[in-house]
Order: sequence, then C-alpha cells, then structure tokens
Amino acid sequence: MSGNFSKFSNMWEIESHFKCPVAGAILSVEKHRDILKKCGYNVSGLKSYEYHQIIMSKLHERNKVSEKVNNFIRSRAKKWMEIIDGMDDQQIKLCNQHKTPLKILSSSSLSAVSQAVFSQEKTIPLN
Repeated sequence: MSGNFSKFSNMWEIESHFKCPVAGAILSVEKHRDILKKCGYNVSGLKSYEYHQIIMSKLHERNKVSEKVNNFIRSRAKKWMEIIDGMDDQQIKLCNQHKTPLKILSSSSLSAVSQAVFSQEKTIPLN
C-alpha cells in the first residue's frame, strides 16, 4: 500500500474484543480457509467455525496468519484508509456528525469494525 496509514492499528495490536468482529465481518468463510491453507494448515474436514477459531487464536501476535489477515483487511479497506489517513482528528469527528460514508459505516452493525480499524487512539497491547 502506498500510504503509511499511521492512524491505523495492525490486527495483532487492536484490543482483543474487537478482533472477532473485525475478522468475522471482513473475512468470508472462504477467505478464512484460504488464509489457513496458505499458512500450511490442513483444513480438510474442518467446519467453518473451526477456521475462525484457528484464525482468532493467531491474532494475538505478529505471525504468518495475523499478517495475512491484516494485509487482506487493509487491501479491502484501502480506499477508506487513504481518505481517513489524510484527515486530522477534527475532520474525522465531523464525519461522524454528518451523513458521510464514514458516518454510515460507523453507525451500522459494523461499528466494532470501524472503531477498531479507524481508531485514532493507540491500542495498548495486552500482556
């Protein structure tokens, strides 16, 4: 990606309670499966919820799985990330007060996703 996206946390850096909604909302069942296969997991015979369980178990630190998840999410959200990365804090707050695509996203069922992905605050890693 071209921008440095300094306002955004990586998947392994966001608070643990946001990881499941972010991964679940953005990764399809097929994408969960593809990421695991690319990382060397034998996925034959696994159910879709088991794909998600394995992915979730790997998002607490930087590793092959968490990097692939992070890269996929960033590629899917690149357009919005570029817009937000160019804004200052006040501009982002104004987006939430007006009917903008950002307001629609943050007020939808994906509010956990937008909070985690569009967070201005540094995520404190859990020990």
